[in-house]
Amino acid sequence: MLELYASSSVSLRPGVLLLLMPLCFSFSLVVPQALAAEYHWNQLEPVSISSATSPPGVVALATPSGGAPSDTAFLQLQAHLPPDQPSDSRISLSTRPDFHPLYTSSGHQTGLISLNVSIAYWYIRADNASSGPPSNITAWILFIAKAWDEPLPGGCDLTSPVANPPGLVSKPAILSGIAWQLGYALAGSFDTVKRSRESCNLSLQRGNLRYRLYAMALNSGKLTDWLAGLKRMATAQQATVYGQQLAMDGGNGKRPTGSKFDVGARPGMPVLYTVVVERTDTGQFSAYVPVTLDACQSHGFPPECVAASAIEWRVATVAAALLGLYFCSMGFRFFAFSVLIAGFAAGSLFTLPGTLRALSLSSESTWLAYLLGAGVGGLALGLIGWALWLRCKSTVLGLLFVHLPCSYLLACAAFATPLGQLWWLMREEYIMFLSVAVVAMLCLLLLLLFSNAGAIFAMSLLGIFTLAVGIAANLLEGSAFPYIFLDLFRRTAYKDYNRVHMFMSLRHTVDWALLLACLAALPLCCLLQYCWNRRCLDPATRGRQAQRRMTAGNSDADTFGYTGLANERTPLLAQGSAPPPLSALGASSGRRSPPPVYAT
Repeated sequence: MLELYASSSVSLRPGVLLLLMPLCFSFSLVVPQALAAEYHWNQLEPVSISSATSPPGVVALATPSGGAPSDTAFLQLQAHLPPDQPSDSRISLSTRPDFHPLYTSSGHQTGLISLNVSIAYWYIRADNASSGPPSNITAWILFIAKAWDEPLPGGCDLTSPVANPPGLVSKPAILSGIAWQLGYALAGSFDTVKRSRESCNLSLQRGNLRYRLYAMALNSGKLTDWLAGLKRMATAQQATVYGQQLAMDGGNGKRPTGSKFDVGARPGMPVLYTVVVERTDTGQFSAYVPVTLDACQSHGFPPECVAASAIEWRVATVAAALLGLYFCSMGFRFFAFSVLIAGFAAGSLFTLPGTLRALSLSSESTWLAYLLGAGVGGLALGLIGWALWLRCKSTVLGLLFVHLPCSYLLACAAFATPLGQLWWLMREEYIMFLSVAVVAMLCLLLLLLFSNAGAIFAMSLLGIFTLAVGIAANLLEGSAFPYIFLDLFRRTAYKDYNRVHMFMSLRHTVDWALLLACLAALPLCCLLQYCWNRRCLDPATRGRQAQRRMTAGNSDADTFGYTGLANERTPLLAQGSAPPPLSALGASSGRRSPPPVYAT
């Protein structure tokens, strides 16, 4: 600016220049970087925060040019830090430059509401709990103007002229690392006629609000994927279009049962969650500030998940892949061993959930539950099935042991669909268990109708899925395939897990590739096992057929078709002798042969 004035034709005295310099410097201190960028309504835009500003790490944000619309009841500002920032990093929003606690909200992803629609500046500050203000960081902000007929997120917790943060507060639930609680302050509403905020204690006003939980899976934890998902979940209009609804609370004249939702978390699979509150009388809705949850990297909390490189996890998944390869190729050929393995899997699935429910969730008791539930129960049922098969050779009994793990797998696949998100499955636990049993029994009956063909299909399906899970679990990026089984297992293993809302989404290209590969390999696997065993499709009669062939090759009586009388005591016949054929007695020469002489 000074260079421009100096190069112009207007001559300024040195004294005037000396007076202008302090004014310009003071203006830059009061509103640092306020005019560095122009912000717009309902658009996610970046803001640069650095320690070079004064005060360090503080930036003043100017309200979008043109002011708020005429029908604006309140303003909402959201601020988000990228997922690559440390978990102890946070940003603070305030309507005052001194960041007074009553006018400030803080968090990794936070929001703030102002009932003063004529506010000119908002203030944002970034700091790190361990190192203080960051040297350079980019946050993403969103300005939203809300009308009088739209609900006020967090409005029922107004204790000051500025609302409490209209965002979601994520914290671990009872099952830390597996489930998370998304807490939120109850919303309020306005009287559209009087243009004033209504009381939050009225049952009618609270009954006119409905809360919906929406989720959207991210392809990865990269900045580009996170930013693309955040743009689709930051506002209520976009969240209802791009997000998947998982749960609903309140509405239809009913007061909300609580101010939290319990959601599931999966390691390496970040998910964006947000709550959309809707006014049933006006049909308008507003969104809380979305949060990003990942079991291994949830901001503000230590990771509570098992590392993907743990030796136990590697051994288990590699063993699952090898077992799946066996079932795909030779499961029907070595039927006795397949009955043993299937009985072990079925016994573990039946006894391990009950053992986990009976014991606490400490690390020592968890390993004890694995040994008692999976080891003892699985080995017991596996050995029982193996012994009964070798002793009785009952086809129905063998098919029963083979079909039980496949039935549980099909039940898991059914619960991975939207069927598993029905509200009545979340409220009543016994209904969920009954549904699992019904699905498993229906699958079992359908497979038993086909006998050997059903056994081939069951082992092929079990082998294909187990092989895909073993491959997906050892990939560099997280995959949704293992959780098709783990989600239902957690519901049955933990008594408080039936109220957890799970979100299943095939996100990566490798997930779709594995799914298509499984569908393509299933008929090929069935055909392979059929071709290998087409001569003896019934595993219960293989031993008897081999014994008959051996007996037929060594028995002259079977060769000539003569068995003799039941009470015949002739010594030669007792030794296996038989009458010679007619050709040996001279019948072909035309001469009458003397009658044969039998030994007496």
